Amino acid sequence: MNDYNFFESYQVKKNKGNKPVIIILTIFFLLLLMTIGGIIGTKMVLNEEIDEMSAILNQEENQATLNRIEEKERLKEQLNAIKQDLTMAPTLLEVENPIVGALLDNIANALPADAEITDMAITQEMITISGKAAIPSAVAEFQHNLRAVLEVEDIAVSNIQLVEENITETELEGDAVGESFYAFSMTITMRGLVE
Repeated sequence: MNDYNFFESYQVKKNKGNKPVIIILTIFFLLLLMTIGGIIGTKMVLNEEIDEMSAILNQEENQATLNRIEEKERLKEQLNAIKQDLTMAPTLLEVENPIVGALLDNIANALPADAEITDMAITQEMITISGKAAIPSAVAEFQHNLRAVLEVEDIAVSNIQLVEENITETELEGDAVGESFYAFSMTITMRGLVE
């Protein structure tokens, strides 16, 4: 006699339902393993490339080049700081001491066309100017113009000297070719120059 199992059909259906789950889990684990393997492989390749680049950078000639680049970067930063200070200088001069700015304008306006200032120092009570002029009378004119625009106690011209640079005679005419000018120094004693 055959026993009839009422649950047999249910068990067959249940086993058939487990196969797709096992297949999906297997695929998931395979994809997970491939992803992890890819990440580890990529990391290994990147580490090898980093080691190669480090070896190249550590070569002696490359280190010298890198040192030069770093030095130039430091110099660039220093120049940018100086540039910033220089761009702020006119503003600071006008804001902090407008009288000194006006003083410099007056000195520049008193300068004749055939003279130029090569150096200037301003202290509490004195201005020292060095320059050059085409003729000695330009120095006298500058001195006269300064007396007209500044409140001065005294203007002393301490030195006027003829300077000849790169003077050579031409063979054809015997003329001198080069630059000659009169270098001068003057000291201006001011009345009440502000700080």
